[in-house]
Amino acid sequence: MIRQPLNLTFLCAIASGCFVAETFAAEWDKSASLAVGSYFSDNICRAPTIKQEKAVGTATPQVRLRGNGARASMSLNAAVEYNTLGESAIDCADQGGGSGNGLNNRESWVPRLAFNSEVEALENFLFLEANAFASQNA
Repeated sequence: MIRQPLNLTFLCAIASGCFVAETFAAEWDKSASLAVGSYFSDNICRAPTIKQEKAVGTATPQVRLRGNGARASMSLNAAVEYNTLGESAIDCADQGGGSGNGLNNRESWVPRLAFNSEVEALENFLFLEANAFASQNA
C-alpha cells in the first residue's frame, strides 16, 4: 500500500521532466565517487545485557546525474553501500531476550536512490516539484 504514492510521485517526476523541452536543452553533469570507511561499536547487537564488540568496514560507490535548464532541473543520486556486518559471524538473535533488537536480518548490500525535479510548466504561473527517495536499512 505504501508503494502506490511512491510510484505515483516517481511517475509525476519523470513526466514533469519529459514533457518540458527545456529539460532536454539542459546542461547535464554526471559524476561518480567511492567512499570507504569503518566504524566500531562496543555493543553491535544493542543488547541490554550481553555486549559484543565489532569493527565494521564499508565501501559505498555512488553515481550522480544532474541537469539544469532554463525552466527545469533534475537530479538523480544512486548509491550502494557494502558493509562487512552482514558477512560477520556475530549472532544477535539470542542477545538480550531473544529479540535481536532488529539486527538478525543484516544485509551486506544496502541500496539508496534519490530523485528531485523542478519544472516551470507555464512561465511565471505553474510550477511542479517532485521528490522520491528509497533506502534500505542495514
